[in-house]
Amino acid sequence: MVLINYATSFLKLIDNKTNYINVYLEDSINMGQDENGGMRENATKIYLTCMGHNVTADLTTLEAYEMVFNEASQPNAQIEFKYLQIVALNVLNERYELAMDTILGNTPKKEVDTWTKQEEEAKAWAADNKAPTPYIDAVLSTRSDITKEIFIQKVLEKSNSFLVESGETMGRFQVLRARLENATKLSELQDILNS
Repeated sequence: MVLINYATSFLKLIDNKTNYINVYLEDSINMGQDENGGMRENATKIYLTCMGHNVTADLTTLEAYEMVFNEASQPNAQIEFKYLQIVALNVLNERYELAMDTILGNTPKKEVDTWTKQEEEAKAWAADNKAPTPYIDAVLSTRSDITKEIFIQKVLEKSNSFLVESGETMGRFQVLRARLENATKLSELQDILNS
């Protein structure tokens, strides 16, 4: 809340709204980037607050990025194109994250973190049923409803299914990101975000 109050006070000092948007976007890009190069969620919400939007706690990151892009791409905004590209990239990246979350469904993250180990053990056991499978054995030690053979078969099926779905999703988003990086005008960015 302190940041929002500070940013709102800062906005009052600037007469030119367009200048403020460019200053905000440059600061967000240069100082407010997260480790992946995206604008931090809080910086985005501060921007929306300063632009007169009522930002509520239930506003998702994707909705915030989309609002920033829509605001910044208005004809009278006069935003530098490189900043619009970065905002559009944040929209695209957030959509990718949501698409991947859909593929994972309600699987807890801690379980997803074990998939590589499960797959590794399942492949080794499928090639040689004498191969050690300590993780799978630990899981099965508490389950009487499934045999090791069926469990390993399910691990391999789910692994292959996830790889295909996530690979297709990643491929689609890589194509969109490449188009975005090569875009030279606003209409191209809008087409990319609408595809």
